[in-house]
Amino acid sequence: MANVIQISEHITRLSAKKGYDPLAVVGLLTVHALADVDFTTLRFWRNVSERLAAA
Repeated sequence: MANVIQISEHITRLSAKKGYDPLAVVGLLTVHALADVDFTTLRFWRNVSERLAAA
């Protein structure tokens, strides 16, 4: 799976460009992983959201 730090920075950069909240973007990606019952991806998005919340 991709690097949490790089993905967090990428989502933050793109969200700022479009005017979206980065945590909302990660939340939608988390819901998508949950709907697919993909717990590995769900754990990854949880780690990304924790990193964004700490920033």
